[in-house]
Formats: sequence, structure tokens, C-alpha cells
Amino acid sequence: MLRDSVAHRDAGRRRATALTRAALAETLLGLGHLEEACAHWNVFLDQTPHLGSAQVDRALTRPRASLRPYRHHQHAALLWRRVRAISTSSQPT
Repeated sequence: MLRDSVAHRDAGRRRATALTRAALAETLLGLGHLEEACAHWNVFLDQTPHLGSAQVDRALTRPRASLRPYRHHQHAALLWRRVRAISTSSQPT
């Protein structure tokens, strides 16, 4: 269902699409589909700089915790570092 939602979302609904991608990534990871989950989280991360939302900010914290057990896997390690960089750059100084 989440895959269908992402595929059929209106292009103007960027926040909803990004949040759906994050939810899909979490679901896929829970099912053991690490690489596919990472792919969806990467698309989510591509969209986050254009979105200002508390929901997006909360969704941005979940990949790091979720991927911690997989941090030695190539795809997960790259994504984990990307999330960390985005989180660090978006924090107020």
C-alpha cells in the first residue's frame, strides 16, 4: 500500500510523499529488506531540504536509530553518515 501511495502521489504533495517514503523505508527494514529501505530513505533525504516540518524532523531521526544494527553494511553505513550530516547541518548554532 505504501508503495502504491508513493507511486500515485501528486507531485505537489512533497511533504506527504517524503513522509510516506520514510514510513515505507521503516516498514521495509522491519521486513528485512535493508537495501530497498536505504533506497527509499535516500529519496526521503533528497526531499528534506525543501521541507520545513516537525513531522519531517521527527522522521529524520528514525533512520539513525533503525540502522544502528546495520552500520557495517555498505548501504546502511552510507545512509547513516548522510543522515548524521543532514541532522548536524540543520541544528541551530
